[in-house]
Order: sequence, then C-alpha cells, then structure tokens
Amino acid sequence: NAAEAAGGITVSGTAEIGSTLTVNGVAVTVDGSGNWTTSVASAGEGALVITAVATDAAGNTATATRNLTVDTVAPAVAITAIEGGNNTINAAEAAGGITVSGTAEIGSTLTVNGVAVTVDGSGNWTTSVASAGEGALVITAVATDAAGNTATATRNLTVDTVAPAVAITAIEGGNNTINAAEAAGGITVSGTAEIGSTLTVNGVAVTVDGSGNWTTSVASAGEGALVITAVATDAAGNTATATRNLTVDTVAPAVAITAIEGGNNTINAAEAAGGITVSGTAEIGATLTVNGVAVTVDGSGNWTTSVASAGEGALVITAVATDAAGNTATATRNLTVDTINPTVTVNIVDVSLNDTDNSSLVTFTFSEIPTNFTVEDLTPVGGAISAFAATLDPLVYTATFTAIDAFSGTGSVTVGTAWENTAGNTGVGDSDTVAIDTLNPTATIAEDNTDGVVSD
Repeated sequence: NAAEAAGGITVSGTAEIGSTLTVNGVAVTVDGSGNWTTSVASAGEGALVITAVATDAAGNTATATRNLTVDTVAPAVAITAIEGGNNTINAAEAAGGITVSGTAEIGSTLTVNGVAVTVDGSGNWTTSVASAGEGALVITAVATDAAGNTATATRNLTVDTVAPAVAITAIEGGNNTINAAEAAGGITVSGTAEIGSTLTVNGVAVTVDGSGNWTTSVASAGEGALVITAVATDAAGNTATATRNLTVDTVAPAVAITAIEGGNNTINAAEAAGGITVSGTAEIGATLTVNGVAVTVDGSGNWTTSVASAGEGALVITAVATDAAGNTATATRNLTVDTINPTVTVNIVDVSLNDTDNSSLVTFTFSEIPTNFTVEDLTPVGGAISAFAATLDPLVYTATFTAIDAFSGTGSVTVGTAWENTAGNTGVGDSDTVAIDTLNPTATIAEDNTDGVVSD
C-alpha cells in the first residue's frame, strides 16, 4: 500500500554464504549468516516482480522471485446523506439514532464512528448513529481497501433537541404596570433568546443579537390588560414561548419615614449594632426600597426595615415607593452616625504629695462633650476628691485630690464608664497615679554605755 511503498519496499531473504546476489539487478550483500535485506522502489501501480539471483564461486546461479501488487490509491468514501437533510439534528431525528448514508469503494471495509458498516455491491452504505447528547457531533466514516490504504470522510453535526430558550427579562418601568410616560411612544420590552433563533414579539419579527439579547417596542392598545408574547424558533425547528401580562394604568404613591431607632436623628453604637430600625408608611400595594433594598409594605400600609450604617458621619435614609403603575415617590431622613466610644484623660498635676504639700489639681479632658459625668464617676485611692467642677471648656473638668494622712504609697484617681457622649455611647475610663508619703517621721536615742551610769 501507500505507506509500504513510500521510501522503497523493504525486501529480505537468505542466500548461500559467500555468494554474490542481485535483487532486481542491484547488488545486495549477503552477510556472514547468509541473510540479506534491501529496498526496492516501486515503478508505479500494479504488478511488481521481485527477483533475487545468487551466484556461487563456481559460477552456478539460482533465482528466487516474488510477485507483488502495488496499490497506493486510497479507497473512495463519502457521507452523502444525514437524516433531516441538514447538519442540525432535532429531537425527532435523534430519537432511535440518526440515519447516515454514503458511498465507499466496493470491497472495502468501513467503520462509522468506530462501528463496522457493510458496503453493498453497489458501493453504498447506511447506518444509524446514536447522539451522545446536546451539541457537536462528528460523523466519521473510515474506509480501508484490500491493500490497507485508508480514507476518511467526516460531517460535523449539531444536536439540538431542546426547545430554544426565550425570556422576557425587562419591561419599561421595571414592573408589569405601565404608566402614561412609559406607554407614550411604545413600551420598550427586552429579553433573551437562543442565539441564531428567529423571534416574533406580538407577531412582529425581532432580531436576536449575537449575544442572545433582543429589544423591541410594543404599542399599547389603551388602558387595561396587555399581553406581551415572544415566540422563538431555533434552527432545528423547535419553538418556545414567553409571555408577560401587563396592565396599562396611571396614579402616584404616598411614602413617609415616621420613626428612627432611638427617637432622634443621631445613631449611637447600640442603635447601629445589627442595623438601624427604620419605620414608615407607604401606599398599600406599592413596592418599596429603603436605601436600595426591597422592603415589604403590609396590608395596613406600614413598613419596618433595618438599615446598615456605612460608617461614621452622615447617613441619608431614602425610601422610594413605586406603585403598580410605576410611579415613584421619595421620602428622606438625614441622620448622623456616631458609634465611637468617647475617651477621657485623667491628669494629676503634681507628681508627688507629702505632709506639707498634700493636694493636687486633677484635670479630666474628654474626647467628646460628656453627659451624666459626676463626681460619683471618680474613684480615688490614697486620698479624697473635692472641688469637682466643669470649666468653660465643655471638654474639661477639674477636681482637687487631697492625700490622706499617714499614707505611703501610690495614690490614684480613676474615671469609670458610667458616663456617655451626647450620642449615648458609653465612655472609656482612665486613671492617673501620684506618689504619696504623708507618714510622720520618727526619732530614737541610742545609748553608748552598758552600765547605765552617766559620768561627767
């Protein structure tokens, strides 16, 4: 065959050791074991005689021949027909296997997708190929002739047994109720459909783009019910329908924010934890978003939700109600989020106290204006607090710390956490220390004799 003929046909044999040898007239060496190998070129298609002539030292000759047939031509093979007449297979065509027909060289052996198929006396063949599922399916027919030459024919099919996808994904205004502004000039309708499918919307042809999206405009016939019907047909002839029932109408909703957690427009840490509760009213049946999140309006027209704070500072609560017609109304509330716990710095001005200087000014400097800060928030150690007072600076309070008598050690003044800032956040305490020594000194007299008698 073609593969064997390429580069010459390898021929091997034996001859008497020491004899001279020609194969098809070309000298060939006989090795010490009496074996020989050579390559013979084919002159073309058809008969080829291999002739080996050995001559011994006495001049005696002997001849061996082999009659070959050279066939390097690949067999003919073709796929001529696919069930359904095209390269797209639908559900009906795939059921029970796809009928495939073709031709091949008479007498050749044939496989179609790896399965043996009989070639009849006229060179025709027919078989059934199972689809492995949706998508690409390659039909491969391989013919092999008597010489072992092969030829391949392929057909690329697409199996599509599923009805095409089609959906109406967007109606102008975002809901199924059309207001006057949306109806003017036609209602924009968008959706998706199988790429390559044909589409009609309310009987009018609409183009499906290369991404499977489509948009069209549908005229409203007046007030009341309007049905949008989209019908897609794929290349295999399968169809699918999507519908949307609309109502053409007009009127606008009421909406209000009536309550904020904590009762005022300042949000502290406790109120912000887990979200800020916000309540209000809206038109019954309206859809509502609060800061972009959908909230349910109950049958009495009331609603409650929780809004997360994005951090410190300004926070706007925005409630947007949309009625069935798509009309909207907005209510807003401006809040201030303050979730930071206020701090205080305690400073005992003197670094030490003693019997002659036993008191020191103490300052309390706050990061924010405190509320509910009293002398009861102070805990002294080694002394007592007096003259507790606010100053002209609302962030600073002062007091006097007086060391107790007969004390030696470290005194301190501590502010607890019972106070708050104006937002209601609990304060963070602090303390400061001072060295105290108010013990009276002692004196002793030591005698330098042992008999107890003092002499002059």
